[in-house]
Amino acid sequence: MDFQAIWKTLQEPSVTALVVVLIAGFLWNLCVRRFPSLLGNALLARIEHKNAKDLQKFKAEIEAQYSTVKASVDFLSATQSERRSRTIDSVGRLWESILEIEEIYRDASRIEFMFPKQAMKRVFETRQPAEIIDMLQEYRSVRSFTQKLKRSNECMDEKDRIFTGERLWILGTGIKAVHDTLGGLIRSSLEDKAYRDWRDNEVIRHLVTGILSKEVLEESQRAYPGGFSMIVGHLKSEFLKEATRVMSGSQALSESLADLQQAILLENQRISNPEFSSSSAHQ
Repeated sequence: MDFQAIWKTLQEPSVTALVVVLIAGFLWNLCVRRFPSLLGNALLARIEHKNAKDLQKFKAEIEAQYSTVKASVDFLSATQSERRSRTIDSVGRLWESILEIEEIYRDASRIEFMFPKQAMKRVFETRQPAEIIDMLQEYRSVRSFTQKLKRSNECMDEKDRIFTGERLWILGTGIKAVHDTLGGLIRSSLEDKAYRDWRDNEVIRHLVTGILSKEVLEESQRAYPGGFSMIVGHLKSEFLKEATRVMSGSQALSESLADLQQAILLENQRISNPEFSSSSAHQ
Protein backbone atom coordinates (compact mmCIF):
# COMPACT_ATOMS: atom_id res chain seq x y z
CA MET A 1 0.00 0.00 0.00
CA ASP A 2 1.36 3.41 -0.98
CA PHE A 3 1.06 5.42 2.31
CA GLN A 4 2.42 8.52 0.70
CA ALA A 5 -0.36 8.45 -1.90
CA ILE A 6 -2.96 7.97 0.84
CA TRP A 7 -1.46 10.81 2.89
CA LYS A 8 -1.49 13.13 -0.17
CA THR A 9 -5.12 12.20 -0.80
CA LEU A 10 -6.07 13.02 2.86
CA GLN A 11 -4.36 16.39 2.51
CA GLU A 12 -6.65 17.36 -0.31
CA PRO A 13 -9.16 20.00 0.91
CA SER A 14 -12.27 18.05 0.00
CA VAL A 15 -11.07 14.90 1.75
CA THR A 16 -9.90 16.82 4.83
CA ALA A 17 -13.30 18.49 5.07
CA LEU A 18 -14.99 15.09 4.91
CA VAL A 19 -12.78 13.68 7.67
CA VAL A 20 -13.50 16.70 9.87
CA VAL A 21 -17.23 16.22 9.31
CA LEU A 22 -17.01 12.53 10.29
CA ILE A 23 -15.00 13.26 13.42
CA ALA A 24 -17.38 16.05 14.40
CA GLY A 25 -20.36 13.71 13.90
CA PHE A 26 -18.74 11.06 16.07
CA LEU A 27 -17.99 13.54 18.83
CA TRP A 28 -21.50 14.97 18.63
CA ASN A 29 -23.03 11.53 18.94
CA LEU A 30 -20.76 10.72 21.87
CA CYS A 31 -21.24 13.95 23.77
CA VAL A 32 -24.87 14.75 23.08
CA ARG A 33 -26.50 11.34 22.83
CA ARG A 34 -24.34 8.79 24.64
CA PHE A 35 -22.48 10.79 27.28
CA PRO A 36 -25.53 11.94 29.31
CA SER A 37 -26.79 8.38 29.37
CA LEU A 38 -23.40 7.05 30.44
CA LEU A 39 -23.02 9.83 33.03
CA GLY A 40 -26.52 9.21 34.37
CA ASN A 41 -25.91 5.50 34.69
CA ALA A 42 -22.65 6.15 36.49
CA LEU A 43 -24.27 8.58 38.92
CA LEU A 44 -27.18 6.21 39.52
CA ALA A 45 -24.82 3.33 40.21
CA ARG A 46 -22.88 5.51 42.66
CA ILE A 47 -26.05 6.60 44.44
CA GLU A 48 -27.33 3.04 44.68
CA HIS A 49 -23.98 1.92 46.07
CA LYS A 50 -24.02 4.69 48.68
CA ASN A 51 -27.64 3.93 49.62
CA ALA A 52 -26.82 0.23 49.98
CA LYS A 53 -23.89 1.07 52.26
CA ASP A 54 -26.04 3.46 54.32
CA LEU A 55 -28.80 0.86 54.59
CA GLN A 56 -26.34 -1.80 55.73
CA LYS A 57 -24.92 0.61 58.30
CA PHE A 58 -28.42 1.52 59.49
CA LYS A 59 -29.44 -2.15 59.75
CA ALA A 60 -26.24 -2.94 61.65
CA GLU A 61 -26.97 -0.11 64.13
CA ILE A 62 -30.59 -1.19 64.56
CA GLU A 63 -29.61 -4.83 65.03
CA ALA A 64 -27.01 -3.81 67.62
CA GLN A 65 -29.63 -1.74 69.46
CA TYR A 66 -32.11 -4.59 69.17
CA SER A 67 -29.60 -7.03 70.62
CA THR A 68 -28.98 -4.71 73.57
CA VAL A 69 -32.67 -4.10 74.21
CA LYS A 70 -33.53 -7.77 73.74
CA ALA A 71 -30.83 -8.81 76.19
CA SER A 72 -32.16 -6.29 78.71
CA VAL A 73 -35.77 -7.39 78.25
CA ASP A 74 -34.81 -11.06 78.43
CA PHE A 75 -32.96 -10.37 81.65
CA LEU A 76 -35.87 -8.38 83.09
CA SER A 77 -38.34 -11.03 82.00
CA ALA A 78 -36.33 -13.83 83.58
CA THR A 79 -35.78 -11.77 86.72
CA GLN A 80 -39.44 -10.81 86.90
CA SER A 81 -40.54 -14.40 86.38
CA GLU A 82 -38.33 -15.48 89.27
CA ARG A 83 -39.47 -12.54 91.39
CA ARG A 84 -43.12 -13.30 90.70
CA SER A 85 -42.62 -16.89 91.83
CA ARG A 86 -40.83 -15.77 94.98
CA THR A 87 -43.47 -13.11 95.65
CA ILE A 88 -46.27 -15.67 95.51
CA ASP A 89 -44.30 -18.03 97.77
CA SER A 90 -43.56 -15.24 100.27
CA VAL A 91 -47.18 -14.07 100.37
CA GLY A 92 -48.31 -17.64 100.93
CA ARG A 93 -45.83 -18.12 103.78
CA LEU A 94 -46.90 -14.86 105.41
CA TRP A 95 -50.55 -15.92 105.29
CA GLU A 96 -49.65 -19.30 106.79
CA SER A 97 -47.79 -17.44 109.54
CA ILE A 98 -50.93 -15.46 110.37
CA LEU A 99 -52.98 -18.63 110.65
CA GLU A 100 -50.31 -20.20 112.85
CA ILE A 101 -50.23 -17.15 115.14
CA GLU A 102 -54.02 -17.31 115.46
CA GLU A 103 -53.64 -20.92 116.55
CA ILE A 104 -50.98 -20.01 119.13
CA TYR A 105 -53.36 -17.50 120.78
CA ARG A 106 -56.56 -19.39 120.02
CA ASP A 107 -57.44 -19.85 123.71
CA ALA A 108 -57.11 -16.12 124.48
CA SER A 109 -59.15 -15.15 121.40
CA ARG A 110 -61.81 -17.74 122.28
CA ILE A 111 -62.35 -16.30 125.76
CA GLU A 112 -62.66 -12.79 124.32
CA PHE A 113 -65.24 -14.15 121.92
CA MET A 114 -67.20 -16.07 124.60
CA PHE A 115 -67.60 -13.54 127.41
CA PRO A 116 -68.75 -9.92 127.59
CA LYS A 117 -66.72 -7.39 129.56
CA GLN A 118 -68.42 -7.82 132.94
CA ALA A 119 -68.18 -11.60 132.75
CA MET A 120 -64.49 -11.33 131.89
CA LYS A 121 -63.96 -9.20 134.99
CA ARG A 122 -65.59 -11.84 137.21
CA VAL A 123 -63.51 -14.64 135.63
CA PHE A 124 -60.22 -13.00 136.54
CA GLU A 125 -61.33 -11.65 139.91
CA THR A 126 -62.84 -14.93 141.17
CA ARG A 127 -60.74 -17.36 139.09
CA GLN A 128 -64.02 -19.04 138.16
CA PRO A 129 -65.11 -21.03 136.33
CA ALA A 130 -62.11 -23.27 136.90
CA GLU A 131 -62.19 -24.79 133.39
CA ILE A 132 -61.66 -21.32 131.88
CA ILE A 133 -58.72 -20.62 134.16
CA ASP A 134 -57.28 -24.03 133.26
CA MET A 135 -57.62 -23.13 129.57
CA LEU A 136 -55.37 -20.15 130.23
CA GLN A 137 -52.75 -22.11 132.16
CA GLU A 138 -50.02 -21.30 129.63
CA TYR A 139 -50.42 -17.59 130.35
CA ARG A 140 -49.85 -17.92 134.11
CA SER A 141 -46.25 -19.09 133.83
CA VAL A 142 -43.61 -16.67 132.61
CA ARG A 143 -41.75 -19.53 130.99
CA SER A 144 -44.75 -20.94 129.10
CA PHE A 145 -45.88 -17.50 127.95
CA THR A 146 -42.34 -16.71 126.77
CA GLN A 147 -42.49 -19.89 124.71
CA LYS A 148 -45.68 -18.60 123.09
CA LEU A 149 -43.99 -15.35 122.17
CA LYS A 150 -41.00 -17.24 120.80
CA ARG A 151 -43.22 -19.43 118.60
CA SER A 152 -45.04 -16.32 117.40
CA ASN A 153 -41.77 -14.58 116.49
CA GLU A 154 -40.51 -17.63 114.62
CA CYS A 155 -43.56 -17.56 112.37
CA MET A 156 -42.35 -14.46 110.55
CA ASP A 157 -39.36 -14.64 108.21
CA GLU A 158 -37.74 -11.28 107.46
CA LYS A 159 -36.45 -12.69 104.16
CA ASP A 160 -40.00 -12.56 102.79
CA ARG A 161 -40.36 -8.85 103.47
CA ILE A 162 -38.64 -7.68 100.27
CA PHE A 163 -40.99 -9.78 98.12
CA THR A 164 -44.31 -9.15 99.90
CA GLY A 165 -44.09 -5.36 99.77
CA GLU A 166 -44.07 -3.05 102.78
CA ARG A 167 -47.82 -2.63 103.25
CA LEU A 168 -48.50 -6.38 103.18
CA TRP A 169 -45.67 -6.96 105.63
CA ILE A 170 -47.05 -4.27 107.96
CA LEU A 171 -50.49 -5.90 107.82
CA GLY A 172 -49.04 -9.32 108.63
CA THR A 173 -46.87 -8.08 111.49
CA GLY A 174 -49.77 -5.95 112.71
CA ILE A 175 -51.98 -9.02 113.04
CA LYS A 176 -49.14 -10.74 114.90
CA ALA A 177 -48.65 -7.75 117.22
CA VAL A 178 -52.31 -7.50 118.27
CA HIS A 179 -52.30 -11.22 119.15
CA ASP A 180 -49.04 -10.88 121.10
CA THR A 181 -50.53 -7.90 122.95
CA LEU A 182 -53.76 -9.75 123.73
CA GLY A 183 -51.70 -12.62 125.13
CA GLY A 184 -49.78 -10.17 127.33
CA LEU A 185 -53.04 -8.64 128.58
CA ILE A 186 -54.42 -12.08 129.49
CA ARG A 187 -51.24 -12.84 131.41
CA SER A 188 -51.44 -9.52 133.29
CA SER A 189 -55.11 -10.16 134.07
CA LEU A 190 -54.28 -13.54 135.58
CA GLU A 191 -51.35 -12.18 137.55
CA ASP A 192 -53.20 -9.11 138.89
CA LYS A 193 -56.61 -10.82 139.24
CA ALA A 194 -58.06 -7.89 137.28
CA TYR A 195 -59.25 -7.90 133.69
CA ARG A 196 -57.06 -5.88 131.29
CA ASP A 197 -59.42 -4.98 128.47
CA TRP A 198 -57.83 -4.82 125.01
CA ARG A 199 -60.18 -1.90 124.19
CA ASP A 200 -58.29 0.28 126.66
CA ASN A 201 -54.86 -0.73 125.39
CA GLU A 202 -52.91 2.01 123.60
CA VAL A 203 -50.67 -0.45 121.74
CA ILE A 204 -53.57 -2.18 119.99
CA ARG A 205 -55.28 1.14 119.29
CA HIS A 206 -52.09 2.49 117.74
CA LEU A 207 -51.55 -0.65 115.66
CA VAL A 208 -54.98 -0.69 114.05
CA THR A 209 -55.58 3.06 113.73
CA GLY A 210 -53.23 3.38 110.77
CA ILE A 211 -54.84 0.41 108.99
CA LEU A 212 -58.55 0.41 109.79
CA SER A 213 -60.96 3.31 109.67
CA LYS A 214 -62.11 5.04 112.83
CA GLU A 215 -65.65 3.74 112.25
CA VAL A 216 -64.50 0.11 112.06
CA LEU A 217 -62.40 0.49 115.20
CA GLU A 218 -65.25 2.06 117.17
CA GLU A 219 -67.71 -0.59 115.98
CA SER A 220 -65.34 -3.35 117.09
CA GLN A 221 -64.79 -1.71 120.47
CA ARG A 222 -68.55 -1.54 121.06
CA ALA A 223 -69.00 -5.22 120.28
CA TYR A 224 -69.40 -7.33 123.46
CA PRO A 225 -68.32 -10.05 123.09
CA GLY A 226 -66.46 -10.70 119.86
CA GLY A 227 -64.88 -7.26 119.36
CA PHE A 228 -61.34 -8.59 119.15
CA SER A 229 -62.34 -11.17 116.53
CA MET A 230 -63.92 -8.36 114.51
CA ILE A 231 -60.65 -6.40 114.60
CA VAL A 232 -58.69 -9.43 113.45
CA GLY A 233 -61.26 -10.20 110.76
CA HIS A 234 -60.98 -6.70 109.29
CA LEU A 235 -57.17 -6.85 109.39
CA LYS A 236 -57.19 -10.19 107.59
CA SER A 237 -59.58 -8.81 105.00
CA GLU A 238 -57.19 -5.91 104.32
CA PHE A 239 -54.32 -8.38 104.13
CA LEU A 240 -56.05 -10.49 101.48
CA LYS A 241 -56.91 -7.42 99.40
CA GLU A 242 -53.29 -6.28 99.45
CA ALA A 243 -52.03 -9.81 98.77
CA THR A 244 -54.23 -9.99 95.67
CA ARG A 245 -52.93 -6.61 94.49
CA VAL A 246 -49.29 -7.59 95.04
CA MET A 247 -49.61 -10.89 93.17
CA SER A 248 -51.73 -9.52 90.31
CA GLY A 249 -49.33 -6.58 89.91
CA SER A 250 -46.44 -9.01 89.55
CA GLN A 251 -48.36 -10.95 86.89
CA ALA A 252 -49.26 -7.76 84.99
CA LEU A 253 -45.60 -6.76 84.78
CA SER A 254 -44.64 -10.21 83.51
CA GLU A 255 -47.27 -9.97 80.78
CA SER A 256 -46.06 -6.47 79.80
CA LEU A 257 -42.51 -7.71 79.42
CA ALA A 258 -43.72 -10.60 77.27
CA ASP A 259 -45.59 -8.15 75.02
CA LEU A 260 -42.48 -5.97 74.76
CA GLN A 261 -40.37 -8.97 73.76
CA GLN A 262 -42.82 -9.83 70.99
CA ALA A 263 -42.90 -6.22 69.73
CA ILE A 264 -39.10 -6.06 69.58
CA LEU A 265 -38.97 -9.36 67.68
CA LEU A 266 -41.51 -8.16 65.11
CA GLU A 267 -39.67 -4.85 64.64
CA ASN A 268 -36.38 -6.64 64.05
CA GLN A 269 -38.02 -8.91 61.47
CA ARG A 270 -39.52 -5.88 59.73
CA ILE A 271 -36.14 -4.15 59.46
CA SER A 272 -34.23 -7.24 58.37
CA ASN A 273 -36.81 -8.47 55.86
CA PRO A 274 -38.59 -5.86 53.69
CA GLU A 275 -40.95 -8.54 52.35
CA PHE A 276 -42.03 -9.31 55.91
CA SER A 277 -42.68 -5.61 56.47
CA SER A 278 -44.73 -5.39 53.27
CA SER A 279 -46.84 -8.44 54.08
CA SER A 280 -47.41 -7.20 57.64
CA ALA A 281 -48.61 -3.85 56.32
CA HIS A 282 -51.13 -5.54 54.01
CA GLN A 283 -52.41 -7.64 56.92
